[in-house]
Amino acid sequence: MPNEDASVYVVYNGEIYNHRELRAELEGRGHVFRGTSDTEVLVHLYEDLGDRMVERLAWHLRVRPV
Repeated sequence: MPNEDASVYVVYNGEIYNHRELRAELEGRGHVFRGTSDTEVLVHLYEDLGDRMVERLAWHLRVRPV
């Protein structure tokens, strides 16, 4: 899933429990969302915070080594 200009992508399998609050914050800072998925929050949060974005997430993540 990309951000609005397709400069950042995410592939993710999990659940972000606080995505509604994060989305509201991000929209308030001018981010544009295409849908309602919790995954889309990740690309926009990454744009703002980079790797520090994980500090803001309340989430469940599945990791599968490849």
